[in-house]
Amino acid sequence: MLYVIIIILILSIITNVILAYVLFHYASMIFDFEDKINDSVGKISAAENVIDEILKRPLFYDSPEVRRVLNSIKQTRNEIVAIANSLGMVEEENDNVRNEK
Repeated sequence: MLYVIIIILILSIITNVILAYVLFHYASMIFDFEDKINDSVGKISAAENVIDEILKRPLFYDSPEVRRVLNSIKQTRNEIVAIANSLGMVEEENDNVRNEK
């Protein structure tokens, strides 16, 4: 009877060590992903500022092609802002959850 308990205990310890390793591995992947998202938000914000600066300049050539490019740049800027806002909301929700604990 004692041998069965010892074998079960050893198997349980081995299982716990394996699970701890897997948990640490996935946690480090999540932290790396979070760091990459934070870096991307900064880059997106900088790109949005540059595009916004370009869009404020007056247009000197009034052709349909130039207007299409300008509209495309505006749409891209709006998408960049939407992405940055959605990533920022995820980050704010994570901060709120951490503050509640």
